[in-house]
Amino acid sequence: MAEEAKALDTSVIFRLFDANTPEELKKEIERILFNQKVFIPCEVIVELTYLLRTRLKKKKLEIYDVITALFLRENVELEPECLSALLLWSNSTLDKLADALIIVKAKKRNCALITLDEEMAEVYKKA
Repeated sequence: MAEEAKALDTSVIFRLFDANTPEELKKEIERILFNQKVFIPCEVIVELTYLLRTRLKKKKLEIYDVITALFLRENVELEPECLSALLLWSNSTLDKLADALIIVKAKKRNCALITLDEEMAEVYKKA
């Protein structure tokens, strides 16, 4: 029987970066993340990027590097649109990963993007 994947929530993954997390908890999270089959929903990546930027004051490229190092592992499943959005976000002027995800999903479905966000509209045109 194949190993069942574990879906990890943002609160679990963020604890890896939080200096206030007890060492035993960090080790348990790492054990799961690095040794078990896990699924990371796009929503978790969106929330994680927000927390890393606002609470830990990380820069976009630092976040991109951290997320790709953690989640581009054989045992980790990410939604392909999330990876595309992460790449678009890290290479654009967009402030929020959620905006990049909207753009990627709209493009994938051949939808025109209706937005009042000028920056988002500009990135959509170039994507």
